[in-house]
Amino acid sequence: MAEQIEEVNLIKKIEDLQKRLDEANDILNALRSGVVDAIVVTKKDGTKIYHIEDAAYVYQALVESMNEGAVTLTKEGVILYCNKAFADMMLIDYRNLVGVKLVSLISQEDIKKFESLWQNALVGSGKAELRLQYYGVTLPVSMSCNTHATNREPSYVFAIVSDISETKRAEEALKQSRDELENKVIERTAELQKVNARINKLNQTLEQRVVEETNRRMLQEHMLLQQSKMAAMGEMIAAIAHQWKQPLNALGLIVQNMQDAYQHGELDNAYFDSAVKETMSQVMFMSETVDDFSNFLKPSMEKERFDLIAITSEVLKFLEPQLSKNLISYSINCKTHNKTFRSIAEIIPCDATLITTNKSHLAHIVLNILNNAKEAIIARKLSGLLDAKAAGTIDIDVYKEGETLKLTISDNGGGIAEQLIDKIFDPYFTTKSKDHGTGIGLYISKVIMEDKLGGKIYVRNIQDGAEFTIELPC
Repeated sequence: MAEQIEEVNLIKKIEDLQKRLDEANDILNALRSGVVDAIVVTKKDGTKIYHIEDAAYVYQALVESMNEGAVTLTKEGVILYCNKAFADMMLIDYRNLVGVKLVSLISQEDIKKFESLWQNALVGSGKAELRLQYYGVTLPVSMSCNTHATNREPSYVFAIVSDISETKRAEEALKQSRDELENKVIERTAELQKVNARINKLNQTLEQRVVEETNRRMLQEHMLLQQSKMAAMGEMIAAIAHQWKQPLNALGLIVQNMQDAYQHGELDNAYFDSAVKETMSQVMFMSETVDDFSNFLKPSMEKERFDLIAITSEVLKFLEPQLSKNLISYSINCKTHNKTFRSIAEIIPCDATLITTNKSHLAHIVLNILNNAKEAIIARKLSGLLDAKAAGTIDIDVYKEGETLKLTISDNGGGIAEQLIDKIFDPYFTTKSKDHGTGIGLYISKVIMEDKLGGKIYVRNIQDGAEFTIELPC
């Protein structure tokens, strides 16, 4: 009997152990399958709960903590699961998203793009930028889809959705800025084109005005030059008239003497031959005078090599009778050889003052200055500021200074008023009366000197008179 009882107890214990083993296996299976994520253990000191964190749990926690939306879908596109980020993105409770077809959340304008993405996802993966639309709100996103396959058939599709609204806003702002910049560039370009057109028009007008002004000035200078030449010719004619007075008087006397000789029966062959000889002598003198003046006034554009002292003496040759008549003496000083010449007959050429330039132009300038000096001295005598019987003086210095030849002409004609001295080279400016001056001689002299000869001409006051300086490059 006792043995039977013990056997029953053993069988009961075995059944209890088997039951407990089955329960343990069930717990292990539950743990393996993830059904159980915590174990409650009761001890003498109380009850404790132990949480089980397996790979699936960790993965789920990771997905929930993502900033991007994560969605699990069936191959038909029905949402099985979405994380909090996707629900927040859609502003919809995640429970209301489960069971919804994803295509219903796509903007109508992007349906075809989504369908293409979905087809690519079912065979592997796909990515596209789309616009989600819900409750009238449009959200630009970047969607990347990958397929999870079982038995080589797609069973699930996993989608990662990123909110790119900030990027799109930045792109739009950048595009707007670029468009605004392009518009400004276009506007500015149009303004510059208008300005350039105005400038081109002004340039054309300016060129035309420059041409017109140049022609006008050239014409004016030509007219002034002609006036100056006429004035110089008048001076020359006056000089010729003065030169001819003596031979004309001599011719008159010869004619009168022939008449007296005829009346007194003294007109024989010898007398007649003598009268003819004297007459021809005077005629030849007059002819030579005309030739000298003609050569002097003859225009020439050719450059010649000549001596500054020689050209000065040629000019003085024409003025000498007038200078002598008005008690005006002159001197030519060669500073190189320290020699002074007080008459044309004394002058010796000087190699140190040789120059190559336009001879007639320079002679014209020297004539203007010497003639002004003569007239200043005469005017001073007439005004009583210089004794009529006192000698007027004109001193001419010729010398070389470095690579420059200088010719100075000074006089004792009283000088030029300080308030006028800066204006004497201006056109039509004169200190003489209208009957005795045109105001173009010195202006033309300066123009010829600077434009034609490449030199300089200037003036300063000295004691009792003025000093003109001519500078010419060697």
